[in-house]
Amino acid sequence: MKINPPVFVLHLYDVENTAGVTADISPMDTGTVVRGFCGTATSGGIVNINAGVIRTLCDGITKCCPKAIVNLISNPVITTASVAAKVFKRACPYDPKKLLGVTMLVLTNL
Repeated sequence: MKINPPVFVLHLYDVENTAGVTADISPMDTGTVVRGFCGTATSGGIVNINAGVIRTLCDGITKCCPKAIVNLISNPVITTASVAAKVFKRACPYDPKKLLGVTMLVLTNL
Protein backbone atom coordinates (compact mmCIF):
# COMPACT_ATOMS: atom_id res chain seq x y z
CA MET A 1 0.00 0.00 0.00
CA LYS A 2 2.84 2.40 0.75
CA ILE A 3 4.26 2.11 -2.77
CA ASN A 4 0.85 2.58 -4.40
CA PRO A 5 0.95 6.13 -5.91
CA PRO A 6 -2.68 7.08 -5.05
CA VAL A 7 -2.03 6.35 -1.34
CA PHE A 8 -0.97 9.56 0.41
CA VAL A 9 -1.50 8.53 4.04
CA LEU A 10 -1.31 4.97 5.37
CA HIS A 11 -2.73 4.36 8.85
CA LEU A 12 -1.76 1.14 10.63
CA TYR A 13 -4.08 -0.01 13.42
CA ASP A 14 -3.58 -2.84 15.90
CA VAL A 15 -4.52 -3.58 19.47
CA GLU A 16 -0.99 -4.27 20.62
CA ASN A 17 1.74 -2.40 18.81
CA THR A 18 2.25 -0.96 15.36
CA ALA A 19 5.51 0.82 16.11
CA GLY A 20 7.69 -1.93 14.58
CA VAL A 21 5.81 -2.14 11.28
CA THR A 22 5.51 1.64 11.11
CA ALA A 23 9.27 1.98 11.64
CA ASP A 24 9.99 -0.74 9.05
CA ILE A 25 8.03 0.79 6.19
CA SER A 26 8.28 4.52 6.92
CA PRO A 27 11.78 4.92 5.40
CA MET A 28 10.64 3.50 2.03
CA ASP A 29 11.21 6.18 -0.59
CA THR A 30 7.60 7.13 -1.39
CA GLY A 31 5.45 10.18 -0.79
CA THR A 32 3.17 8.23 1.55
CA VAL A 33 3.04 9.22 5.22
CA VAL A 34 2.75 6.25 7.61
CA ARG A 35 1.11 6.54 11.02
CA GLY A 36 0.66 3.77 13.59
CA PHE A 37 -2.22 3.59 16.07
CA CYS A 38 -2.75 1.23 19.00
CA GLY A 39 -5.98 0.12 20.68
CA THR A 40 -6.67 -2.17 23.63
CA ALA A 41 -6.20 -5.95 23.70
CA THR A 42 -9.01 -8.45 24.21
CA SER A 43 -9.07 -11.94 25.70
CA GLY A 44 -10.37 -15.37 24.67
CA GLY A 45 -9.35 -18.05 22.15
CA ILE A 46 -7.41 -17.13 19.01
CA VAL A 47 -10.50 -16.92 16.79
CA ASN A 48 -12.40 -14.98 19.45
CA ILE A 49 -9.46 -12.66 20.08
CA ASN A 50 -8.94 -11.93 16.40
CA ALA A 51 -12.66 -11.53 15.70
CA GLY A 52 -12.94 -9.10 18.61
CA VAL A 53 -9.89 -7.18 17.44
CA ILE A 54 -11.26 -6.95 13.91
CA ARG A 55 -14.67 -5.84 15.19
CA THR A 56 -13.07 -3.10 17.30
CA LEU A 57 -10.78 -1.90 14.52
CA CYS A 58 -13.56 -1.92 11.91
CA ASP A 59 -15.86 0.02 14.25
CA GLY A 60 -13.13 2.66 14.40
CA ILE A 61 -12.68 2.63 10.63
CA THR A 62 -16.40 3.22 10.09
CA LYS A 63 -16.22 6.30 12.32
CA CYS A 64 -12.88 7.78 11.20
CA CYS A 65 -12.43 6.76 7.57
CA PRO A 66 -15.47 4.90 6.17
CA LYS A 67 -14.14 5.08 2.59
CA ALA A 68 -10.80 3.42 3.45
CA ILE A 69 -9.43 0.39 1.65
CA VAL A 70 -8.90 -2.24 4.36
CA ASN A 71 -6.21 -4.93 4.05
CA LEU A 72 -7.12 -7.54 6.63
CA ILE A 73 -4.23 -9.68 7.87
CA SER A 74 -5.71 -11.81 10.63
CA ASN A 75 -6.25 -15.55 11.03
CA PRO A 76 -8.52 -17.19 10.18
CA VAL A 77 -8.95 -14.70 7.36
CA ILE A 78 -12.31 -16.11 6.16
CA THR A 79 -13.84 -15.64 9.62
CA THR A 80 -12.30 -12.27 10.38
CA ALA A 81 -13.14 -10.89 6.92
CA SER A 82 -16.73 -11.97 7.49
CA VAL A 83 -16.76 -10.12 10.83
CA ALA A 84 -15.34 -7.01 9.15
CA ALA A 85 -17.94 -7.16 6.36
CA LYS A 86 -20.77 -7.37 8.91
CA VAL A 87 -19.45 -4.32 10.77
CA PHE A 88 -19.13 -2.32 7.55
CA LYS A 89 -22.56 -3.38 6.26
CA ARG A 90 -24.15 -2.30 9.53
CA ALA A 91 -22.41 1.05 9.86
CA CYS A 92 -21.77 2.57 6.44
CA PRO A 93 -22.19 2.01 2.73
CA TYR A 94 -20.31 -1.24 2.17
CA ASP A 95 -18.04 -1.68 -0.85
CA PRO A 96 -16.75 -5.28 -0.97
CA LYS A 97 -13.96 -4.16 -3.35
CA LYS A 98 -12.45 -2.17 -0.47
CA LEU A 99 -12.17 -5.10 1.96
CA LEU A 100 -9.19 -7.33 1.18
CA GLY A 101 -8.36 -10.52 3.07
CA VAL A 102 -4.62 -11.15 2.93
CA THR A 103 -3.83 -14.86 3.14
CA MET A 104 -0.08 -14.79 2.46
CA LEU A 105 2.62 -12.21 2.91
CA VAL A 106 5.46 -12.28 0.41
CA LEU A 107 8.64 -10.40 1.15
CA THR A 108 10.16 -8.68 -1.83
CA ASN A 109 13.40 -6.92 -2.42
CA LEU A 110 12.37 -3.25 -2.62
